[in-house]
Amino acid sequence: MLNIVRRLLPEFGTTYGPTGTGPFPAIMILHGSEGALSGWSHRTAVLFAAHGFLAYPHPYSTGGNAWNAGAIRDVPIDRTEQAMLALREFEFSTNKVGLYGVSRGGEHALLLAALMATNACEGQADAVAAHSPADVVCGAFDAKR
Repeated sequence: MLNIVRRLLPEFGTTYGPTGTGPFPAIMILHGSEGALSGWSHRTAVLFAAHGFLAYPHPYSTGGNAWNAGAIRDVPIDRTEQAMLALREFEFSTNKVGLYGVSRGGEHALLLAALMATNACEGQADAVAAHSPADVVCGAFDAKR
């Protein structure tokens, strides 16, 4: 049985972490095009929590439903930056925050990290992991060859 505790990150949402008061290293999870409501980012957060991290699945996209994030464009990246800063200051956090993005979330993580570094923003990510599948080019192979 996993001993995982859900804690509310005020103004942002649910975090998952180990029992106890911590502090714990934190990870912000950024979902792919399946959307925040599909549950995959929460599942990933529970797995990180089982290994000693305070994990927050951030629903950065707008629109969509339980199986699709909808159009992932014109996303306010400053909201993600604010959530990361709130996670860093959260009482259960060690003040170390990593970004973990999958697919479109990987793009979002890299963009956020690059913009914060370029603009010399305070509170930049301590680590970034971006997992994106390789593009598949339809029709790249001609069946006649």
